[in-house]
Amino acid sequence: MVKGEYYSKTKNYGWVCGDYGTIQYTVDGGRNWITSTHVPTDVYINCIYFSPDNLNGWAAGNNGIILRSKDGGKSWENIYHEATWNNIESISFSSDNKYGIILTNQNEIFQTYNGGVNWRGYSYNVENKLLRVKFINDKYGFILASASLLVTYDQGKKWTDLIVDELSDQINDLDKSVFSAFDVTDNKCFVGTDSGTIFTIGLGKNANLISHTKTPMLKCRINNISMVDAKTGWLAADTTLLCKTEDGGRNWKVAFSLKNKFLTIKKMHFFDSRNGCFFVVDYGRRLSTTDGGITFYGDTLSRDDSHRFIKFRNQTFIFTSNSFRSEKNNSPPILQIPYTSPSMRFAYCNDEDHIWLTGDSGKIYYSSGQRKFKGSQIGHSKITGLCFDKTNKTGWLITYEGKLYNTLDGGAKWTNHDFDKKDSLNAIVANESLTKCFIVGNHGMLWISTSPNGPWMSKHPLSDGENFNFSNIIFDKDFNNGFIIVQPQKKHGQLVKTGSFLLKTTNGGESWHAIKKFDRINEFTNLIFGKDRLWLLTTDGNILESLDNGENWFQISPRLTYYSLFDLLEQNGEVKVIGNNGYFKTLKKDNRVFDIIKFELVSQNNHQIPKLQLNKGKLDSVNLVVSIVAINGSQKLTRSF
Repeated sequence: MVKGEYYSKTKNYGWVCGDYGTIQYTVDGGRNWITSTHVPTDVYINCIYFSPDNLNGWAAGNNGIILRSKDGGKSWENIYHEATWNNIESISFSSDNKYGIILTNQNEIFQTYNGGVNWRGYSYNVENKLLRVKFINDKYGFILASASLLVTYDQGKKWTDLIVDELSDQINDLDKSVFSAFDVTDNKCFVGTDSGTIFTIGLGKNANLISHTKTPMLKCRINNISMVDAKTGWLAADTTLLCKTEDGGRNWKVAFSLKNKFLTIKKMHFFDSRNGCFFVVDYGRRLSTTDGGITFYGDTLSRDDSHRFIKFRNQTFIFTSNSFRSEKNNSPPILQIPYTSPSMRFAYCNDEDHIWLTGDSGKIYYSSGQRKFKGSQIGHSKITGLCFDKTNKTGWLITYEGKLYNTLDGGAKWTNHDFDKKDSLNAIVANESLTKCFIVGNHGMLWISTSPNGPWMSKHPLSDGENFNFSNIIFDKDFNNGFIIVQPQKKHGQLVKTGSFLLKTTNGGESWHAIKKFDRINEFTNLIFGKDRLWLLTTDGNILESLDNGENWFQISPRLTYYSLFDLLEQNGEVKVIGNNGYFKTLKKDNRVFDIIKFELVSQNNHQIPKLQLNKGKLDSVNLVVSIVAINGSQKLTRSF
């Protein structure tokens, strides 16, 4: 979930942040977002700010954490300070990065004049909650509180309350609502309330109330106001609506409405009159527009997303729920569908001219050349997989509802194969001649076909398969070695068995045996055959690897993220991992320690020191440095191995 955001005034740059160390940035007005690296995954980041050069940035969050970036948000470092251990809710810095200010959830204001080395702070009126700080230039800035609007003209040395000192009588007579959001532009300040009203305040030698407007979001908390000039702007509240003004805030009208009434627009920004983006909570969707809000496109960020790598020769593509694009940063989507269309969940290809993308509600997008996609429809089923032979004509398709379809013309027309099952079909895999085809489903079911046109024979690799679901099946290129990912089945919300495990075959699926040697309870999402090892991904951001063809598995430490990981790609000495919520990580393979390291915390002189333990093998030419901050925060201990 996006908690904080900041957008450049001069370019289409933007940054957002959230839980589990999530920081993403855009350089094209919100159409594409890139995930930052070197961000701790165990922190909650609430706010973010960047200087006008779009290179120097600051982010802050729970427990007083402050991070700094010097490369536009690509990477971040932790800044140690003694200002506060409370949660930081808003942050801002001057263009030279010397003056800075933070607001905390305990109504504290801290300021620094030497780049964060020293901080001075004080507590504000506890009944008047501090919400957000924003500076127009290095000296002129505002703080919005629930019942105040503070202004400074001298870089925070003195703050004046415009509401109490100049406008209290006018505002209180009109509206006693609590302030919730604001924006400042061209000598005007627009302040939204928790009841859906907006005050437009003129700024100058003396502040004056220009207008008080009831918006279409009455009785809803306004959480975002984005003005692109003195007349044009947008606002969002805890509703499905996005409103727009074209007369400086005197009148607001509905410009856009989400069709799902259970969703709410939480964060929103417009770079100019045409380019904008916003984020939807409870469904994890990020939308952008290039025509002033007439149409929106976006990517889904929910846990159900399927992010995959697709590799053609020397070029790699990324498939997400709503787009198909090059893996290179800032590349425009080859295919992007409107947010109102069903999400895509599965991609298949034999070469770069023949691509099939499928998803919810039976929708199929297919390309037979030049990456121009056509569409076809199979009822309203949720498609979970498909495969084709090397001619790209004959193929099979399975659905979550237990149906199997066959095509002979490359996917333009599909025929029901009279294979209706009551249980879900979860994955399908086949060789290029379709003479070895496998389907897995719930209740431990496996179906096998040795002909391009069937028939299909059922198998029960597990004696107690009724208690398990087969979620995925993967084979090597020769279709001799293969694995089935086995998940525990839930009944009435309770697990019948605990923990995922694997079924393995070394003879092309004729026989299978179980591999259950895992140190912890995992839920697996995907298994990948690498060049010299096997990789296994989990729903909680862990990677496991095997060097003995899957008989023994060891967890790569530390955990990369708390998001689900879906795919992994070895390429040019790097390991690239992709997951949900836009997570994307590149690891330098030649710098990684593939013999797994575990840390055991031991006590020494009242400090916790990690003890190095090897699962197997040995470490060659490894310099490992571990830094730990003592419990009282007064001492930093470093140990080298």
